[in-house]
Amino acid sequence: MNTPPKPDNCTCPIHQDRRRILRYALAAGGLLWLPADAHASTIKRLEGMVAINGRKALPDTPVRPGDVIETGEDGRIAFVVGKDAYLLRSNTRLKLEADTDNNALIGSLRVFTGALIAAFGRGRRRQIVTPTLTAGIRGTGIYLEASAEESYFCLCYGEVDIGQPGGPPSLFTAGHHAGKRSTLQGIQDAPMINHSDVENIFVESLVGRKPDFLR
Repeated sequence: MNTPPKPDNCTCPIHQDRRRILRYALAAGGLLWLPADAHASTIKRLEGMVAINGRKALPDTPVRPGDVIETGEDGRIAFVVGKDAYLLRSNTRLKLEADTDNNALIGSLRVFTGALIAAFGRGRRRQIVTPTLTAGIRGTGIYLEASAEESYFCLCYGEVDIGQPGGPPSLFTAGHHAGKRSTLQGIQDAPMINHSDVENIFVESLVGRKPDFLR
């Protein structure tokens, strides 16, 4: 009988992502808790094939509202816009849509496919849209997986208004990780999957914060 691989030796993409983020956090040193005003629209980490508006992203490529970001099979990107921080995994396509009141800020994220972890500053309301789910964000940490047929949404901490495109939203509050799975037939509760506190901590560190569960 074959012995299952230990997590440290596992080669599956999810465990590889978690080990990679842990290495980022440990290696970042002074990056972990940045000054609160270090909120430029910048790429913080870049791996593999990543395109912004159809052109290969470089470490100094700016990220702005209106951009479409796509990661390839080996692509990952962590970036900051304003007080919000994002980590996109491989095979993700995301459009950053401008705020209607200030086109220098992001008003909504349209996630066509793939997975992301995000941390949002308090104050302005932002919206996430997938083919099967909408969420109104208020100072929240989230994990999201999306495809044309199904979305998985974890409210890691904070609160959101969650619903389906064209339908009424409902308030959703989590103490620490609560999942929802949304298909064309509706939204159901779901367990926490495919992400960890380490990733939430890393993403918040990019904007000089700690997640709610560490405060």
